[in-house]
Amino acid sequence: MRNSFSEKLLLLLSRNPDRALENQCDNTQNISNALDKLINAYGVEYIATMIKNKEVIDFGCGLGYQTVAIALHGAKRVVGIDIIKENIDFGKKLAARNNVQNKIEFYGNEECILYRKFDLILSLNS
Repeated sequence: MRNSFSEKLLLLLSRNPDRALENQCDNTQNISNALDKLINAYGVEYIATMIKNKEVIDFGCGLGYQTVAIALHGAKRVVGIDIIKENIDFGKKLAARNNVQNKIEFYGNEECILYRKFDLILSLNS
């Protein structure tokens, strides 16, 4: 079967889910800087307004730093979705360590069938 141009481009730019977890991660990312790209692009006030009391999906959440940061910035509920099970497991622990586990759900792609509406979908660094 031939891949279309868009499929080839997506495969070229996507990370390999079989690679070791530690090789895929930006070791400098943490909760305090996880939203820096958004804040630098739009300003902290706009991001706070955009997230506050909203239901948000963090698509391609990786280890969950952004997901937790979104919850800590006042989101009503955050759903983190990633294709790597170890990322999901790490994200759940990270949420618990930051006492926002009651505001966050994490799903792998095989279990992610969501039948509700969201206010915002973010996909940063995916």
